[in-house]
Amino acid sequence: MNKLSISLLFLVVSSAGLAEKFKFINGDASAYTEVCIASVKSEEAALAKLAEYDLGRDLSKFTCNGMRIKRFAAKYQSNVNSPEQAPIRVFAFRNVMKSDEASLCIAAATSNAEYMRLKSELYHNNSRNVSAIACNNMPLRDFARKYGNNNFRI
Repeated sequence: MNKLSISLLFLVVSSAGLAEKFKFINGDASAYTEVCIASVKSEEAALAKLAEYDLGRDLSKFTCNGMRIKRFAAKYQSNVNSPEQAPIRVFAFRNVMKSDEASLCIAAATSNAEYMRLKSELYHNNSRNVSAIACNNMPLRDFARKYGNNNFRI
């Protein structure tokens, strides 16, 4: 059974006067979560983190909290003045095994469109082959829903 390594980072919302700001805490000291944190500041900051940790130059395949990194950054950049929220758990996906199954797990948590594209490419849309895949010892559907894609369907 292939396993997908998930780097966890925890976000805590802190209050400073009337303006609410997010305080990002990297719970596992992962370079990948550092890139997620930097992306909220700016794309340039995220690219600098990629270079600092020698993670390449391509942000397009990065996912943070089940979202593409640009969407993740935009979400938190646009919500800096939102009302106080409960702490938000954030994670970054990494396909350590470089396996098709792990890629499908990441796609399932990221978006239905990406999942369908990859499912078609790798499994020729055969749901029977896909339904047996486990992601971090969870059924694919449970994994996708737990990590951000609440509308996921096999």
